[in-house]
Amino acid sequence: MSKATTLLMLVMLLPVLIVGCSEETNVAEPQQVLDPGNGSALPMETLPDGAILESATLYIYAVEANHHTINAHQITTPWDEMTVTWNNFGGGFAPEVVSSFVADAADWHSVDLTPLVQSWLDGTAENHGVLLDQATMEFPFAKFRSTDYFYNNPYMEICYLVDDLLECMIIPVLGDTYIWEYMPDENYGGNNALYTGWYNENYLEKQTLIKFDLEIQECGECEGGVNELTLRYLGSSEDHVIIYAGDKPDMSMMLFKGIVQPNEDITFAGIGDMGTMGPKINIWVNERFHVKIHTSCSEPIGPGLLRGNFRILAGRSRLGGPLCPLDLPFDKDEAIFYAPHYAVKGGR
Repeated sequence: MSKATTLLMLVMLLPVLIVGCSEETNVAEPQQVLDPGNGSALPMETLPDGAILESATLYIYAVEANHHTINAHQITTPWDEMTVTWNNFGGGFAPEVVSSFVADAADWHSVDLTPLVQSWLDGTAENHGVLLDQATMEFPFAKFRSTDYFYNNPYMEICYLVDDLLECMIIPVLGDTYIWEYMPDENYGGNNALYTGWYNENYLEKQTLIKFDLEIQECGECEGGVNELTLRYLGSSEDHVIIYAGDKPDMSMMLFKGIVQPNEDITFAGIGDMGTMGPKINIWVNERFHVKIHTSCSEPIGPGLLRGNFRILAGRSRLGGPLCPLDLPFDKDEAIFYAPHYAVKGGR
């Protein structure tokens, strides 16, 4: 199997913070709010292989609307939230407009970033985030909440199709700030607000920079034995599933045990000093042997492999890292065609 590029996005699902009385009462759904003080406690989710990107949308909350058009651009140069300034950023963004919105209310606003995010996932563009600027020199500027405020933080929602079902996940902002032409050597990374536009004719332009916690990794061939798998159960009923490492049922070699629903995903890891699953795993359903899967890397294994009522969605090998999706021949019963693998990585 030739080496291919797999795009992994490991995402943190953000907690929904229920906010009481405040100046920002008109909060549109989804009301996802990043709690900066609780980042280490956020759970991690992984998108399954075969996910097809449907949409990627930035949500940003305007505190002060100016009723002007705001444009989103691809940032083309690396930058750091706490050191970037107007001067050292140096206009590092593409002039082409990715998407636009009108800051016409103190409310949530959405920005369609689907083409840009797809280019990050495809590897055709580097992920340095997006720049927001005002389309024309009109007054006053627009003001938005940043991640340094304690609620209504900006975030991105990714929606994807897998098995003809639409699912969505939240990706947190890794860094955000604004830069100001009037104070070109000042950094505003710790400010709780973001700005675009001009205050009046005597003030120069402000632009907003936002980047997201996406990580692109390269998949590889299976080497050194499989040490992690995610399977989707394709059975038609709720069933009791036990997975053992090795050829025979052995409680000391049990990798997974539980009640599994149809289309439920289960993830388990290897055991022992190497943390692998041995030459194969055997799967029992309702106390009856169901199927074996070779995990020694001696046979092709990776996302897309279908054995019995179990489909491999993701996996890792000890020496090769994330498993690449398999190139499967067309078969009306078993062939599955996979888009690039998306995993989501979140956290601040």
